[in-house]
Amino acid sequence: MFAALEAKVKLLETNIEQHNIRLNLVEGTLKTSGSSRQDVTLPLHHQPGNVVVNIDEIPENGAGQSMTDGMAVSFVDEQDCGFFGPSSNIALMRHILRAVDTKRTQHVNQTSLTPASEYSAYEGGLVSNLNGLPAVSSEPQKAGANLLPPDEVMQRLIRAYFDNTGLLFPYIHEQEFLDTYERFRASGFRGNVRRTWLGLLNMILAMATCTSCWEDSGSETTFEESDVYYRRAQELCHTQMFRGTTLETVQYLLLTSQYLQGTHKSVHTWTIHGLAVKAAMSIGLHSRDIASKFTPLQQEIRKRTWFGCILLDRSLSLTFGRPCAIPEEYIRLDLPKTLPVPVSASDEVHKMSTTFYNASITLYRVMGRIIGSLYGSNLGCEDQSSDTATMTSMIQFGQELSDWQNSLPQHLGLRSVDNMPDNTDENIQDPLREKFRIILTLRYLNVQLLLHRPIFIRSLGTLLREAKTPYRHAGSINSMHANFDRVFVQVAENIIDIIYTILTRPDHGRHLIGAWWFTLYYGKLSTPGTCYDDLTCGIAFSAALAIFGSLLISLGAEVGNVESAKRYLGKTCEALLKLSDNNTLVLRCVRFVQQLLRIVSAWG
Repeated sequence: MFAALEAKVKLLETNIEQHNIRLNLVEGTLKTSGSSRQDVTLPLHHQPGNVVVNIDEIPENGAGQSMTDGMAVSFVDEQDCGFFGPSSNIALMRHILRAVDTKRTQHVNQTSLTPASEYSAYEGGLVSNLNGLPAVSSEPQKAGANLLPPDEVMQRLIRAYFDNTGLLFPYIHEQEFLDTYERFRASGFRGNVRRTWLGLLNMILAMATCTSCWEDSGSETTFEESDVYYRRAQELCHTQMFRGTTLETVQYLLLTSQYLQGTHKSVHTWTIHGLAVKAAMSIGLHSRDIASKFTPLQQEIRKRTWFGCILLDRSLSLTFGRPCAIPEEYIRLDLPKTLPVPVSASDEVHKMSTTFYNASITLYRVMGRIIGSLYGSNLGCEDQSSDTATMTSMIQFGQELSDWQNSLPQHLGLRSVDNMPDNTDENIQDPLREKFRIILTLRYLNVQLLLHRPIFIRSLGTLLREAKTPYRHAGSINSMHANFDRVFVQVAENIIDIIYTILTRPDHGRHLIGAWWFTLYYGKLSTPGTCYDDLTCGIAFSAALAIFGSLLISLGAEVGNVESAKRYLGKTCEALLKLSDNNTLVLRCVRFVQQLLRIVSAWG
């Protein structure tokens, strides 16, 4: 018995000695200078001068873990696919390419046209990921969640964010964020700080890196650098993003979703956006009753974040052709008001930012109603309404868009290709105001394109039913159809003209339209043999499709229209290359438009 007790005592002494050794090692690490850290294995992407922060681990709740690990369940690989409904560019392409096949049968001797088999990927509403999922490493490289760039780099990028993206989407309170950063900085980056705040900081660094560098050079090489910040944020918040119990978490998810729109992982933005909406509802951002329990400043930030979810929800619904996650009847809050201005900012700039934000919210709510009425809420279950009912709705929404345009203050009035600023225009000295005007103009024209698409698609459908007729003539369709089709094409031409003018004139530049996905993120393109989540395309591409499609109906009867279409398709390619000549996503859009141009040239 005593021998057993002696053995237990000796075992306890051994354990205590081991614990003391570990404690001494930890204390020695904490007391060493920055140079001694070089002996420690640091995470990937660590550079001299980076800030290393202490991050507490989050205890996992064992109750939430699966209790069925021992079950004899085998899994079969599922083929990834995505639904792209009526409002998506893929849906528009399906209609156009069917019409192309019809036209091809009328020109069987023109062997230069693209084979019909090359269009098979567009025939269904589901687009498959033919490449499958990438293999997942059992030991993935860490981005270094406890690393931050040097202080001067962080300050520069934070300033760049709030001077750019933070003005376009002003749902993060600048002064509050800067105050938290200053406290963190004053502690030598050793003070206690929330993981969600660190995640939000990394996403701000990621967004500022990719937007500011792109606007300067058009290069996508900085996406690799920005992706490091994104992966650090993911490591920090992978647990919190599923809990979604704070405003900061919603803001983190919202900014992450926006960031993903401009990357090769753009399809992930749909999933992250869904988490953001659920998290927003879980803390009552949609509720006026709950808002009354907060200070006026907190109420305003919560409201702005909720409207940020709505803006992204409407644009993604259009892009993917999927139902809105936030129904119109859930939008009950008043529009945002101007916040107290940070010490470092201009009162006029922040007032203009709020006005721009509210104008975007109002426009996108109209867009959401258009999707609901004319596209069956993207459910893919609606019976086609009569032409009369469709055109009546289009006229009503057209009036709503006119009212929206007339409600804009003069300093944010829409631009046209005929009234673009030049070197003598005072607005060119105020690039931020001009950026607001250009972005509002492109968003408005994109909604106009969406509004007039249903009749255009019906015109293409009539062409399919009249396959024996080489061309459609104005007399074979209702004059109102022809008028709506003509407006559809004119809007497309305006879009291409504006983007082309901005990007090809030396006194303008890409800074006037923001990051490239602000111009291109409205739609999706999937080309045969490629993974659908690799591609982002949008307003410029939608316009090119409209120009191309116009040749398939009565608008293409004259030879002059063929030459006009070739000119606009060429301008689209040139404009996209001006956006970036080395961005993979942009180049894929260019190649597809060039393919359309070759088809038109063969017809000519």
